[in-house]
Amino acid sequence: MLLKKVSRALAAAGLLGAGLAGCGGGADASSASATEKAAATVAVATTPVATRVVDGPLRNALVCLDANGNGACDSGEVQGRSGADGHLTLQMSSTIVGKYPLLAVVGTDAVDGTTAVATRFVLMAPADQAAVVTPLTTLVQAWAELAGSTTAVAAAAVQSAAGLAVSPLKDYTGATDAASVRAATLARLLVLAQQQAASALKAGVVGQKDFNGVVATQADLDKALRYALVDALPSLGAVAAATAADTTLTAATREAALLAAAKAAIGADLKLDAGKVLTLIGASKLPLDAAAGTKLAGGNLRGFTFSDANNWFFRANLSTAADNTPGADGTVRYYSRFERNAAGKVSDWGFHGDSARAGDLHWNGTAWSACPLGTRSTQKPQTGTRWTYSYCAGMEQGASWHSSVDVSDKTLLEVVMRLRGFPGSADGVPYAQWGPSDLKLLGTTAKFPTGAKLQFSTGFATATAPAYDVQGSAIATAYTAAVAAGGDARNGAKVACGAVTPTNSATYKTTPAKLEDLVAVSRGTPCIYGTSTNADGTSLARNEWWSNSTVSLGKATGAMAQPAGTGNYYTTTALLRVAFGTTGNATTYYKCLERTSDGSTRNCTQIGKGTYAIATLGDARVMSFTDLPLLSQRQGWSRVLVQRGGKIYFGYQNRVGAISSQARLNLTAANAVFGQLKISPLTPQ
Repeated sequence: MLLKKVSRALAAAGLLGAGLAGCGGGADASSASATEKAAATVAVATTPVATRVVDGPLRNALVCLDANGNGACDSGEVQGRSGADGHLTLQMSSTIVGKYPLLAVVGTDAVDGTTAVATRFVLMAPADQAAVVTPLTTLVQAWAELAGSTTAVAAAAVQSAAGLAVSPLKDYTGATDAASVRAATLARLLVLAQQQAASALKAGVVGQKDFNGVVATQADLDKALRYALVDALPSLGAVAAATAADTTLTAATREAALLAAAKAAIGADLKLDAGKVLTLIGASKLPLDAAAGTKLAGGNLRGFTFSDANNWFFRANLSTAADNTPGADGTVRYYSRFERNAAGKVSDWGFHGDSARAGDLHWNGTAWSACPLGTRSTQKPQTGTRWTYSYCAGMEQGASWHSSVDVSDKTLLEVVMRLRGFPGSADGVPYAQWGPSDLKLLGTTAKFPTGAKLQFSTGFATATAPAYDVQGSAIATAYTAAVAAGGDARNGAKVACGAVTPTNSATYKTTPAKLEDLVAVSRGTPCIYGTSTNADGTSLARNEWWSNSTVSLGKATGAMAQPAGTGNYYTTTALLRVAFGTTGNATTYYKCLERTSDGSTRNCTQIGKGTYAIATLGDARVMSFTDLPLLSQRQGWSRVLVQRGGKIYFGYQNRVGAISSQARLNLTAANAVFGQLKISPLTPQ
């Protein structure tokens, strides 16, 4: 009897900690042996674990060890309420210390600093870093979950992605140094973004049926929001950096600015709506496929469009039987195949949705490498259901996991319509347009054969490589020093830039051989012309030309309003530019108007400051930038400039921390669709 009590006490102590002080009722404890008494004593021994919950200091937050990983504080889990200044101590069995993450549910009965919490939110901290629970530790925990990494690796990644100068595991409250203020500003933005998104999405998600017809819970929404915040971290970090650096803001105006940014982030950065969240929640609940090689040829069809027999496009990932035979460490291989039929002319290639970019080069760690058709990417089991991958010889690395639904005996039309309900796009093809433009081509009775599957895949990028377009159009040019000096060209003033016109501008351009040459003529000194009128409309009265002295960082479609009274003289695209300081490595970032007639950069406005650094990678020198502004971060990639072979190329580096969710057809299902449309079957080789 006593041994049964000891077993029950051990189980209870693991979940309830100090809540059980003795065995209670039953046999007379005095008759137990010394060994049994010692076992009972050990079973209920507890360890105090102190923690602190902060956005500002959070009082009366419900904090627990989320032992079952369901995102809720269940009655059987170690838990308590935070007290003054956010502090509390949890008493728990030593057997579970450091084993489960901390979850803090901050309800409307909690107090944030001195203000009542108006909208519920949740925070987390990794199991091995329980000293403080903050919005930043929440992202560290989410990153570790997504990547399957250690806390240390996740913390370093979050710090880098957010552009922070302090660890996200630090308690930033009370500190006044610039780095801590920036961390605190980001933390506040993360809370506001979570609250605003939860308010906007709750009615459409919680209690509604997800992609698989299962009712979604509040914990499901909380998890989706945590992961979306990780995905949006570079953009949110840019907002926090700009807000923290603005010394003109009062506490109230700073809060208002962050709240406005949080509301804007729902669509622009988190990219969430109720339908998307429900679809992703449902897909995430499917049983995960085992991470093991099949030793059979296979593949999947990703993006696919079809207009007619002579006009279609697809991307597939394919593996031969040899590719799918695991190596000694479990590694298997696959290759990407892009194929396009344009007016009966078929072409195929191995990288990038635009065949003209198939020759892009990236730094693979030892050399500058391309990804021609047939280049093998690799996957290796991380756990029983998760993979680590290296795409295109290190172009991107990360973690992935996959699930599938058997669609044997389902009609082609039914499954394609389900695919069309998946959010987002694959390889430039919106899922809403996936497959033939005329769905009648699928028929109403044609069915998938045995072995056909609809697959779902999630990838999380943990590392990306700098890369560049090798085409001549990607080679950077600059204006002569005299033209780059800018000046006021109005009223007949004789400045060099005043002689430049769209028709003769090429004669004033040079091709810098070194990054320092480009820096020297890119100081942000515009040329000022008088008002100009053309068929599109009229320029602003101060008609500034900035192409002469800035470098492109990309563009943001639809991010500019056409100034009043200018008609269509300018587009609504924001041109993003950078200029360099005269000393050191300082940078100034701008957003500029684009002239409709020729794409010329006009009337720039400063939107941030940062720095640049130059690294030597093999036979190239690569310039990268810090503290890029929000509009630049929203591109999903960052500009790099690559000096190689006596030229400078406009390059890019894709965003780390990006989460991609895709729906696909396996090889059997893909070939059933191709057969119906009379396209040659996919054959791995």
